[in-house]
Amino acid sequence: MTMIASEAIGHVAHVLGAQAGNSVGQGLTELGIVNEAGEFLCAMHSWAWLVRPDAGLDLVASQTYATLPTDFAELVAFDATNSLVNGLVMTTHERLLSMRTNGIQVVSGNYFGAVVWAEGSDGVPVARLDLWPTPGGSESGALTVTYRRNWATLTDDNDTVRIPSFMHGLFLSIVRAIAAGYMEQDDASKAVRLAEIVAGPEFAAAKRRDAGTQMHYGKITGGAAQPSGYVTSWDYPVSDPS
Repeated sequence: MTMIASEAIGHVAHVLGAQAGNSVGQGLTELGIVNEAGEFLCAMHSWAWLVRPDAGLDLVASQTYATLPTDFAELVAFDATNSLVNGLVMTTHERLLSMRTNGIQVVSGNYFGAVVWAEGSDGVPVARLDLWPTPGGSESGALTVTYRRNWATLTDDNDTVRIPSFMHGLFLSIVRAIAAGYMEQDDASKAVRLAEIVAGPEFAAAKRRDAGTQMHYGKITGGAAQPSGYVTSWDYPVSDPS
């Protein structure tokens, strides 16, 4: 079962006692309230349904970073696509800067990375994967990441709300809470209304349903008496043994 933006907009109008499509006032729009609700929904929990399939990242010669998918929100897993001889290790911004400025020459193919926010062409911050060493050549899909996407912004009343059906009730409750919070602040602020949702049964039920998507993850590994199996703890990249 799908939902389109106009259904959520109807809930905004119902809360405000107005006809859908009318001006909300105070510089607000109905679609803006719906998008704000979606952003809050995606940020309130690390939802499994937001995790996207593996995506390949391209390396560009002499470019110090790899471009992340446009809907990127959070890094979940990462590796070099050919991880038998290449590697990707995530590190801190400080260590990445230190390696960039120490003048050590290395063989490309193994990288250290850190997610940073750079200013986009429109001035809005955009996440990217900064790398060291700087790629010496271009390579399509050299790195592979799994990531959690962000809210898919709605721009039209007929746009599909890209959430699973079991999230509809929680989402609409958030829509109504934000609309009422803006327009009926004397009764309860937006923060108070959203806090009630976070502490309520709809959020708890949605988390249980989301977590139940995959209940088994194999045997527990990484204990004190057991090595983790695959370790990339080398300090610097090495050349291809072939």
